[in-house]
Amino acid sequence: LFWLLFQFTGYVILLFCEFFYIKDPYGGVLIRQNTVFKFYYQSWILLSLSSAYMISELNSILLNNFIKLIVKFIYNCLIIFSLIFPLLGTTIKCGNFKRLTDYRLRKWLTLSGSLFMKYSRTGDYELINYLKEQTSENLVIVEAVGKPFSFYGRISACSGRSAIIGWANHESIWRDSSWKSCMERYSDVKKIYQTKDYKTLKKLLDKYKVNAIVIGELEKEKYDINILYDFKNKFKLKTFSNDTYLLIYQGENN
Repeated sequence: LFWLLFQFTGYVILLFCEFFYIKDPYGGVLIRQNTVFKFYYQSWILLSLSSAYMISELNSILLNNFIKLIVKFIYNCLIIFSLIFPLLGTTIKCGNFKRLTDYRLRKWLTLSGSLFMKYSRTGDYELINYLKEQTSENLVIVEAVGKPFSFYGRISACSGRSAIIGWANHESIWRDSSWKSCMERYSDVKKIYQTKDYKTLKKLLDKYKVNAIVIGELEKEKYDINILYDFKNKFKLKTFSNDTYLLIYQGENN
């Protein structure tokens, strides 16, 4: 009866999501998004495992061969239908697998989500590899912050090093739904890049225990950067391609 418990629990979860949702900062059309998003995963696992066992049980219980054939046909159809999305979705996401047919694109065949930067944002790619290979995992960096689902946050995400703030809309859910702490960090990052007062800069770096400051294409587009030119001698400078820099902060006594 264990598989029946799985089936029951899976359907209860689905039914729960139709009548209730977990309140979070999202609203409007996204008001149920996180509830459905998170709970459906659990339901899918429970129902998929129990359904596989149920098919086997039904096959042994049913005596009529014709009914067995019908049941098998129905479940085979359901399995085939469930494969439509992963097959078509993967094909679309992979650009119709053009890289498999064009030998010039085969070098892009990889599970690495950051390899594209090696050719389009070389400086960022080199900086990320430097952080991964030459620095401590506890290193804290500063990089440009901006709208979510964009290229902002790329250094922290790809290197695994902590940043002052990433995508603010996500962090507001984790930290503070009032956005107060997120906006404070957002503002402080801007000050770090644009301040002309070293005492203010030093205070902010010490406040967040920052070890390194990223200056790449995105930072130059986002901010009117003064730090590279006004306080260059206060940092250890690492240079990468495409005028990309990493300013390494020496600490409170600098």
